[in-house]
Amino acid sequence: MTVVPCIEQTPLVQTEKFELGTYPFEYFNQLQSAYYPYYDTGFNVLIAASTSSGKTICAEISIANTIAQNKKAIFLCPMKALSTERYDDWTSKEHYFSNYNVEILTGDHKLTDSKKKAIKNADIVIMTSEMLDTRTRFISNEDNHWLYEVGILVVDEAHLLTTERGPALEVGLMNFTQHNKQARLMLLSATLSNTKQIAKWLEWLNEKQTITID
Repeated sequence: MTVVPCIEQTPLVQTEKFELGTYPFEYFNQLQSAYYPYYDTGFNVLIAASTSSGKTICAEISIANTIAQNKKAIFLCPMKALSTERYDDWTSKEHYFSNYNVEILTGDHKLTDSKKKAIKNADIVIMTSEMLDTRTRFISNEDNHWLYEVGILVVDEAHLLTTERGPALEVGLMNFTQHNKQARLMLLSATLSNTKQIAKWLEWLNEKQTITID
């Protein structure tokens, strides 16, 4: 486990240095700039930072890098409403993710044959933690072998692990890493307190070093 120190002293990185997408501002903020040296590594990542600190953009640049390597990305949201919000944002013409195939899979979407085909062809799949748990349980029965093509799995609002819904997320991550140890795990949270414990658990799950920004 590696802890990134003193992000307040991190020099800001110009967004134009990131060649895989564009942002409507000149510099990444301090959190994003501290994360920037690690966005294209094979490490796990745990970012514990306040709401509106820019955690999602940290995830975006690593997702873009993963897709550039011909791998898929999973983005987990704690609620269906947040999944829809993320889908609407990333498919809008203002966001460079609109150039990717973005699919959403929550309890509001039936897993029809056409949906299965769309998921297989997707670059980014937005899901709830319960949906990850279910899909990994039935990976063979449902032909969910696209899970082997995932290069990064991002968990938004990762403090869900410490709530009554935590077991579904925990089991989903354990099942996923049993099938795919190559994928990076990236956890984002505004309130997660036991970061060292969680970071060590991530390393145990897929045997990858974990970078922590707390």
